Amino acid sequence: MKRVIITSIIAAFFVGCSTKSEPMATSVVQLVGNQEVVGWNSPEPEKPKVKVVVKEVVKYKPVVKTVVKYKTKTVVKTVVKYKTEHDNDGDWVPDSVDKCPNTPKNLVVDHNGCPIITTLRINFDTNSYKIKKIYYPDIQRVAEVLKSNPSLKIEVAGYTDDKGSKTYNIKLSQKRAEAVKEILVKKFKIDPKRIVAKGYGEAYPLVPNTSDTNRALNRRVEIVDITNRIESSKAKKTAENINKVKKEILKKESKNTKEKKVSKALEAKKAPIKIKTPVKTEKIAKDVNLSKTTNLSKNLKTKKAENNSTKK
Repeated sequence: MKRVIITSIIAAFFVGCSTKSEPMATSVVQLVGNQEVVGWNSPEPEKPKVKVVVKEVVKYKPVVKTVVKYKTKTVVKTVVKYKTEHDNDGDWVPDSVDKCPNTPKNLVVDHNGCPIITTLRINFDTNSYKIKKIYYPDIQRVAEVLKSNPSLKIEVAGYTDDKGSKTYNIKLSQKRAEAVKEILVKKFKIDPKRIVAKGYGEAYPLVPNTSDTNRALNRRVEIVDITNRIESSKAKKTAENINKVKKEILKKESKNTKEKKVSKALEAKKAPIKIKTPVKTEKIAKDVNLSKTTNLSKNLKTKKAENNSTKK
């Protein structure tokens, strides 16, 4: 039986292979009949290209403006008006303070306007008024000037630097000035009535007291000519008198100028004034004269007619 079954199967297989069979469909078009089916082995449609634009977002920090409020300050300016004082002798000392008026020009003067004969550079020890013998020749020259000029009177003016108190410096400068006077009187036989000793302390420095060298220059003894010196009250009076004379001269000059102006004005008034009549007024006058003549001619005609009528 098994053999029969196997032989029948083999025979059937060979019979099937011998019969002509159509080839198998290879595509969907063959199966459907020349109609394409979308999505079967067809190329995928191209997707539209999308441009990706990346924008840089810059984040700015917020700017904070600091508003500073200023307070308004009221500044008051003090305007100082200086009076112009007269200086007749031109020594840079005004007449109201000048105790030696009419000093010759190109002379060195002190704060009172009196000429300085010489300056003694005596180097005193600290807090001392004793004069060393080294400086005697300088004092001798002053004595010789006094002997050769018997009418000459001098002031020995002592000065210090700014070290120490003002009162102490005035006392110390006074003692130093008196020490110079004592040598002139006792050693060189000068009349004490011709010499005045005065200490001014740290006042009227030659240079600012900013260094040791400047302080050394300010420590000095000045020999000043005071033969023609006037007291402060007299000096003021003389200055006032000079100013009065100047004012009177100025007044006279102003009066003369005013008189000249007045005389010129009077001469201008006395001269005949020529007035030109304008054109309009001339025309009006002509019109008035014509109207007057016409009226007179009319009146004469009427009078003649009346006379003729009376004669008839």
